[in-house]
Amino acid sequence: MAMAIGWAACNVTAWIVSGFYAAFTSTTMLTAFWTLGIFAIASGIVIAGAWLLIFLPVDLIVADTSHLRKPATAWVAGMAAAITFTIIHLGTVLALNGSFNFIEVLLPELLFTGVTGSVAAYARCRLEPRKPPPCHDHPHPLL
Repeated sequence: MAMAIGWAACNVTAWIVSGFYAAFTSTTMLTAFWTLGIFAIASGIVIAGAWLLIFLPVDLIVADTSHLRKPATAWVAGMAAAITFTIIHLGTVLALNGSFNFIEVLLPELLFTGVTGSVAAYARCRLEPRKPPPCHDHPHPLL
């Protein structure tokens, strides 16, 4: 559920950025809507892969009592994971392709993955409340 919320935030961000882009260029609304539809499908596929490779393993490894489960730190950790994923991905593209346009590729991808990761991590810690740490004074509940 948290990754779906992150995906929605990513697409809302894309709509906002596209709206500004269309307002200042000669892009038609039909072209913008078509591009955003394709982006919604493609970003859903990429985000599902990122969920499987990054978010799910981290969610299973990090303890429920960890400081990373607090809303104040969860969104930062989510953004850091997303930006790391982006840097690895674009580093691979750069190594295979030789170059890419910084403004057209890196900035939007950092924006969209950062929004997705931070919102998904924040939503995850808000959707499932943290469990209190176990009491170490009494190791057995009957004692």
